[in-house]
Formats: sequence, structure tokens, C-alpha cells
Amino acid sequence: MLLARRNRTTATNYLLVELWREAVPASGVKPLQLYIGRLRRRLGDPRGERLITRPTGYELTVGRRELDADAFIELSRAGRDSLANGDARGALSLLREALDLWRGPAFSDVSTTPAIDAEIDQLAGERRTAVEARFSAELVVGASVLGELGQAVREYPLSEVLRAHQMLGLLRAGQVEQALRAYGDLRDMYRAELQIEPSASSTALFEAIRDAAEGEKVDALWRASTGIEPRPAPIQLTEPLVPRQAPPDVPTFTGRRNEIAAIRTAISSGPAAVCAIDGPGGVGKTALVVHIVHKLAAEFPDGCLYVGFRGAEQEPLDVLNRFGRTLGWADSNPSTDLDEVVARFRSLTAHRRLLVVLDNVTDEQQVRPLLTAGSGCGTLVTSRRMLTALDVTARVRLDPLPEEDALDLLAALGGAERLSAERSAAQRIVRSCEGFPLALRIVAARMSTQPHGKLTRLADRLSDEQHRLDELTSSDLAVRSSFRVSYRVVSERGGHGPSDARVFRLLGLADCGWLTVPAVSALVGMDESETERRLERLSAEHLVTALDADRYGMHDLLRIYAREHSVKVDSPADRTAALRRLADWYQATARRAARLLGLGVAASHTVSDMPWPTDAEQAGRWLKAERHNLTRLVLHLVALPDPLSALSLTRTVITFLDVWGFTEEVRKLGELCLTAARRAGDRSAEAEALNTLGMAAFRAGDVARASTLFEESLTLRRKFEDRAAVATSLNNLGLARRRLGDYRSALAHFEECLRLRQALGDRRLVMSTVDNIGLVHQSIGEYDRALAHHRQALETCRALGDRHQEALVLLNLGEAIRRTGRPAEAVAPLCAALSICREYNNRYGMGHAMLRIGDSHRDLGNSVPATAYWEEAAIILGDFSTGAATDALHARLGRTSLTTASGRL
Repeated sequence: MLLARRNRTTATNYLLVELWREAVPASGVKPLQLYIGRLRRRLGDPRGERLITRPTGYELTVGRRELDADAFIELSRAGRDSLANGDARGALSLLREALDLWRGPAFSDVSTTPAIDAEIDQLAGERRTAVEARFSAELVVGASVLGELGQAVREYPLSEVLRAHQMLGLLRAGQVEQALRAYGDLRDMYRAELQIEPSASSTALFEAIRDAAEGEKVDALWRASTGIEPRPAPIQLTEPLVPRQAPPDVPTFTGRRNEIAAIRTAISSGPAAVCAIDGPGGVGKTALVVHIVHKLAAEFPDGCLYVGFRGAEQEPLDVLNRFGRTLGWADSNPSTDLDEVVARFRSLTAHRRLLVVLDNVTDEQQVRPLLTAGSGCGTLVTSRRMLTALDVTARVRLDPLPEEDALDLLAALGGAERLSAERSAAQRIVRSCEGFPLALRIVAARMSTQPHGKLTRLADRLSDEQHRLDELTSSDLAVRSSFRVSYRVVSERGGHGPSDARVFRLLGLADCGWLTVPAVSALVGMDESETERRLERLSAEHLVTALDADRYGMHDLLRIYAREHSVKVDSPADRTAALRRLADWYQATARRAARLLGLGVAASHTVSDMPWPTDAEQAGRWLKAERHNLTRLVLHLVALPDPLSALSLTRTVITFLDVWGFTEEVRKLGELCLTAARRAGDRSAEAEALNTLGMAAFRAGDVARASTLFEESLTLRRKFEDRAAVATSLNNLGLARRRLGDYRSALAHFEECLRLRQALGDRRLVMSTVDNIGLVHQSIGEYDRALAHHRQALETCRALGDRHQEALVLLNLGEAIRRTGRPAEAVAPLCAALSICREYNNRYGMGHAMLRIGDSHRDLGNSVPATAYWEEAAIILGDFSTGAATDALHARLGRTSLTTASGRL
């Protein structure tokens, strides 16, 4: 139902009535909310970013052509537009593609409602229109489709347009009596079922056929009946031999729907069309082109010329002479003059409808002499690199298969029953293969040699990155060999080739996701403009992938291959230096970003040298986009001879990750740093890592474990007499003890922390501790003391201009006011806190602010806004811990509320 009303808000009451009709549950919206929650889990949408909660209902967002119904409508309407503009062949390609999307009646596998019935009717009408337009285009190009037309008429017996097509098709085939009978059948059905006569245009067409009118008159009447300009049938050429040189179609071909549509549209779009398909080795370019060649056979009646290039050594002259012999050249001594042979080839193909396939070309020079001049010809070109200097009708980039298509291909190759029995293992295999068809075919070949083997064992072996490329080898197939071809082309190229190859290797060594050009520049030790030129060349070879104008990365299989070569070619010192350069750049940029966001990161001598980011918005976007790269980089730093360098980077980003709710990343960094500290025997670093792990456990709701970790950290820190570090552990341990209900212990830890921080003279940290003491007084019902502490903290943070801390203090102040029985007065500071948290994207603070604003509205008797705030809070806090999300859900339903205030770690 949400799909039927996609990309618009569907009211809650509307959904209730549609789903339950007159039997709407007495519990109101609760069952609907449970359904929404389940649907979000099925969609992998825990934050509600796709299935969005609106104030009045829900909205399911769907991208362009993401839904097959939308893709059908777009293709169908584009086809009808092409037909109206006189491009019958282009229309036919689009309409066939649109109708191929239908796999049966719409919504046939779901229970219908009035809304779904309306969507079914609309789609059925669109399909009928597409069928009518498709046969209009078939007749325009002169196709013989009487059999299919008969089936369409039986499906839509009341369609006058289809009947008119049938009459004209029968007349062209010389079956005059059958054409007249088709009209009689239509007239009888209209009289019996509709009690009307056929339209005047249909009747006039019938009379013209009956009276043996001239062909021009019949065509004019058919045009009036269908609105289509008739065109003569294509000239049928007869040759003693029609070349069909393409390899056999791949019986297990799967997916590529969008690419097929784009290529078919391009190759039918105009005279001498050229479509270039590029993609990395092993991605399935040849299989796709061969599949399309067989689909297009009827549109190119003079056949298909095919050549698979074996590299730069295959000369266009040799290919042209071979093509010439196929087309009937009688020369016993082939010419060696390339220009002469090109001219003869183009003359020979000028009046033919011929498809030429140039597979796996190396460069543009191989292609240009082989292009035909005939208006009825088309050329398909595949290459591992982008042929940017070649004039083409369209370019199609081929990426690895999406996961579902990859699973379908593996099922077709290795057996659907076997994959169904071990679905989870099959998904792991597909992810390890990254959707590369070559890798999937190798896996299927290995499966065939062990018909009773467990897929789990194969999935486990493929999960080991160190040996994954060894596993993806079978007989004469190997992923590593496919990649080696592209790498050799780059590394053996003169001039900039060796340096380009080094960039490729070090990018694999970094083992990160999408890196910006400045980050790669730091990694390879080159200036940014030179780095960007090298990345663009590698992208053209499909050895790296450009995400956008400034970010580059590579597929995991290519990354593993690049890392293997880095270990072989680059010295250990070079590899370590590259990683340290990248870490230094991330350290400086992260410090600048954190300071712009007001997250209290200490200054560094490198911060002022960084030209970017320039404002808090840029800083926030960068930190969120880079969090996975930061975690991966710390993993590499931990493995270096001096593992403690990982701690400095972690210390810079940990506050940001905690504030914005990336608890899992905090946990991973804590574990990595703990390993590094213990390996180095650094007890101070070990204490810091334990504190980080405590933060992650606290945010995840495991407060008992957090308390234990904070206590271990405190014990170590007392030994080193680091008062600032001891104060941090005391503060965090106080928060954990308060959440556990041990208020006496919590107050003792906070008071000791306050004395240390006052002695150190850090006003910001003193303010934070004062606010946390106020939380303890809240918990034991001493609200006057709580309010005094929160107001003192608020005054200090405003004097310091610390907006981040101000939001948290306002949050706790508002909750204290609400607990004194003044919910109306509490709303103002809580809304102010929410506004600041949104400004800095503090998701943990946003969630708690929304919960408490909802609580205040509930206390005031305003159930509608209360529920709205609770629903949003449930989505946000669900990212932190199951317990928090459950509490939020209960609060939303009016059973209880989250009464734990937010302290600062």
C-alpha cells in the first residue's frame, strides 16, 4: 500500500482503514506501528530514512526507476514519444523493454485493498496502451507479427487500436477475408457487450479493405484509426551467406536490465550508431554484448561481424581483410593499404543492415578504421578502459552485479537448490566475489567439482583476504590473471606509467574506502594536481573507481591485488612512510574539523596549515564521511612497529564519534588501541583505551560493563599521578554508578573529580562536572540543588561560548524543571537544547531532547505532539542500544519514559 502511494505521505487513519476496514483495532495505531517497525527491518532502514515518519502518517521514498512499475511507465511513455516523433525503431526497443518487465498480473501475490486495486487498474491501463503502441511500431517497421497480434487481441478484445493493427497486418499478408472478419468480430462484441457500434475510423478502414481501395487510402485510414504515420517495410536484402560470427549466447546470463535497455536504445537511435561499453576485467562485458547481439538479430538482417581482440598486436588491417572475405571479397591477395581497405569495407557495408562487434579493444586507434558508414549499421565496442577520444552515440559503464543479480547468476551456474539450502553462505560468497561474474563463474566451477561440499567452507576460505585471489582460480580461469592484464598495460606504459602503477599499489595498501584527492596526495607524497591526473588515468583503465569529482576507491578484489603488488614491489620503509603520511594528514584535518565543530580538541601546530574544511558544516560532512576510513587507518597503524601512533589519531576523533552516535566505531577504536597499548607495554595508553571502551559500553546500554572498564582505567591512572586523566575516569565512573542507582558512590566520584578539575583550572571541565553533580541530585529527588547546579553550569558554558556543552546543560535543566511539576516551563530549555543538538548533529542529545519534550507534552495532556516526538526519539536512540530504543518505544506508547538524563563522558 505504501508502494502504491510512494513518495507521498499516507495518513495514519487512511492506513488503518485500508488495512482493517471496519475492524480497526481497539488499540489504535499500535499494531500499525509494529508493522512499520517490521517493514523497516526488512528494508534495512533502522533510522527511518527510507520509510519516513511524518507528523500525519508515513512516506515510503522510492528512487527513479527503482520500482519496476515506475521503470515500465517511464520506458512505455518514452517509447510512445519516440513513435510520435517518427522514430519507430527506437520506440520499438523501448516498448519491448517496458513490456519485458511484466512477469504476470500486478500485485498478484498480495492481498488487495481499494488503494491497491486502483493502482492495479492504472498499471493495467498503461500496459494496454504500451501493447497498442508496440504493435503500431512493429507495423511501421514492416515486421510480421500476426501471431503475436492475435494473442494481444485475445487479451484485449475491445481494443479498437489492436483490431485496426490486426486488419492492416492481415491485409498486408494478403488475407483480405480474415481482415474483414476481424472487424466483424469487433462489431459483434461491441454490440453484445457495450451496445454500441465501432468508431467511424474503424468502420472506414473496414470499408476500404472491403472495397479493395488503393494502398495509400488504406494507410491513411489506418493512420486515422491509430494516430501513427505508416512507413514502408525495410528493404529485405538477400545474400548467399549471412554472417553470424558472435559466440553462442550465454544460457545463464542474468541481470543487466538497465544496461541492456541503454545499449539497445543507443544502437537503434540513429544511422551508424556506435555504443562503447567499458568496465574492469572480469565484469562480464563480453557476455553482455554477446547476449545483446542475439537479442538484436532480427533488427540486423544482414548479420553480425565479430572480432575479439587479443591486445595491441591485433591490427585493424587484418581484421578488415577478414571481414571483407566474410562479406564476399574475392581478392586472392589482400591489400596492405589500410586506407584502401577501409574505403572498400565502408562501401561494402553502406547499404546493409549489419551489426559489428569489436570486443576487448585496447584503444581508439583499433576502432576507428573498423567503423561502418552505412545508415543501417551499428557498432558495439567493449574495452577495459574508457575510450574517451572516440566519437560514440552512447557510453555504457559496466559495474559488478548487484547482490541479488549475483545470487541469481550463482544459482543458475551452481544450482538453485544448493544455494537455497545454504543461503547465508551463498550471500557471503557473492560478497567476497563483489558481483564480478568471472569470480562467480570460478566459484561455480569449484562447486561443480565438489557437488556434496558445504558452501560454508568455501565462504570461509574466500573470507580470508590474504588468500582470496588464490581461491578464485579454476582451470584456465583466474581473477588475478584478468587484473594482471590491466595492471601490465599501466605499469609498462612509457612516461608516467610506473608512477601511475605506484599510486595504484599504495591505494590498495591503504585499505580504506573512498579517499579524497588530498588524502591520496598525502598517501603517495605528490602534489594534489599531479595526484588527480594519475587517478583520472587509473580510473579510465578501471583500476580505480571515481565516486564523484573528489573521491576515489577500488573494488575489494582489485584492492587485494594492488596490496599484493605493493608488498612485492614497494619496500617496507616505503609502505610505512606512505601510511604515516596518510595518518598525519587525517590527524591534522580531523583536528581542524573537530575544532570547527566546537568539540574541545586541543590545538595542534598542523591545524593552522590545513586550508580545509572552512566551516562547521563542511567539517561535519567530512567527519561523517571519513569515520570508516579513520577506523581502518587506525587498524593499519596498530600493526606498525610503533603502534602507539594509533592513539593520537583515535584521541582526535573519539569525541566526535561519541557525540554523533557512532558507538560501534568507538568500540572498534578502543579495542584496536587496547591491543596496541598492551603490545607496547604502555600502561598509560592502556588506561586511555579502557576508558574509550567504557564510553562505547555506556552508550550501548551495558552500564555494568562500562563501570568495570572505567574502574580499571581509574586504577591504572592513579598509578601515574596524571590528575587530568584521573579526573576523566572519576567523572565517567560517576556517570556509570549513577545509572546503576549507586548515587552515594556517584556523588563521591563527581566531588573528587570536581576538586581535581578546580585545581587544574579548566573551567569547561569544571562546568561539566558541576552539571553531572546536578544529575545525581535529580536522581535522589533534590530538585532545588539540581537546578542550582545546572544553572551554574549553564552560566559558565555560555561565558565560555561552548555551544555543544550548553545544549547538554539545557537538556538536564529542562528535565529538572519538568520533574518539579512545571512541564510548560520545561519545554523552552528542552527545545533550545534540541535546536543546538541539531546544529551540531549530536544525535544522542537529539534523541534525549525529543523524549523529554514528548514527556513534557504528555504531562500537559498534549498526546499528539508527545507521540510525534517519541516516535522520532525511538528511531534515533535505537541506533545506540536496544534498551534505549525499547524504553523510547514504551514512552511513545505512554507506558513509561526515559528518565535518565545525559551526562558528559
